[in-house]
Amino acid sequence: MIQRTVSALAVTLVLTCGLWASTVMQVSFQEMVATSEFIFEGTVIGQEAIRPDGSRNIFTRVTFAVSDVLKGDNDASTVSLYFMGGTIGSLTLSISDLQIPKNGERGIYFVESIAKRQVHPLYGWNQGRFLILNDRDGNPRVHTAKGEPIRSVGKTATPTVAALLDGATAAALGVEVAADSAGVESVLTPGAFKQRIRDIGGLQ
Repeated sequence: MIQRTVSALAVTLVLTCGLWASTVMQVSFQEMVATSEFIFEGTVIGQEAIRPDGSRNIFTRVTFAVSDVLKGDNDASTVSLYFMGGTIGSLTLSISDLQIPKNGERGIYFVESIAKRQVHPLYGWNQGRFLILNDRDGNPRVHTAKGEPIRSVGKTATPTVAALLDGATAAALGVEVAADSAGVESVLTPGAFKQRIRDIGGLQ
């Protein structure tokens, strides 16, 4: 499976202090549902910067407590994903636009591949990361990784020539964010969002 990145070919990085830029291709929500190996709801409970399997590069291992699996065969109560970048001692590896989830973050995540080590494990980088944040009444609602409240998601085909997006702020095609004037009741709850994933993907 091809990681959808145009630059930041970090698998060839020499481990030095540095900053690498990244650009991703826009994908559709429907494509993410169909192609992601693992889709789950979870909360970040730990981070650790490591050099896995003798790698010359630094990765940050992010561990999630899994509360719901929408797609995939992982029955574990936790799952660890590896994001390239991090700090070990005095050495830091940074990739521009790559945001590593922090402890306490709760969301719904689309994982491109569990086993394959990539620069970014989520499908389309932040396109595959949806935050669950409480509204002003304390009710959980689904937002993009940028923090925009999501009003709906639908089936939208990815065009033959896809747009190139900033890896940090990208939103998948078919994701409709709510206008500033929209009431919080128009923003999808985690339950409604997950049901749309199941409907679009024909998942149980």
